[in-house]
Amino acid sequence: IIPLTTWTHMAYTLSGTTLTVYKDGASIGTSSTITHPRNVIRDSCTFGQNCAYNAPSNIALDQVRIYDRALTSAEVTTDKNTRTISVVKSNHIILIHF
Repeated sequence: IIPLTTWTHMAYTLSGTTLTVYKDGASIGTSSTITHPRNVIRDSCTFGQNCAYNAPSNIALDQVRIYDRALTSAEVTTDKNTRTISVVKSNHIILIHF
């Protein structure tokens, strides 16, 4: 459960066919029964929106970071503790500040 009035760091990594979900730097679950993103065809998808149902989510985003590989647990923790990036790392595909 994500608290409504508290900033929460959420991270998702995909390594092979294993999706790992992190909340505030701690792994809270894994799944290997997902469709790989490369196999999903969408016209568009928006951060903060439920793409499957085209419905807005009641959330606020601060930063979105997308990497070209799955981060390790230690790297997820480092990302959680790094609120602002002054130099973009070479393995970022995209970094969005809101």
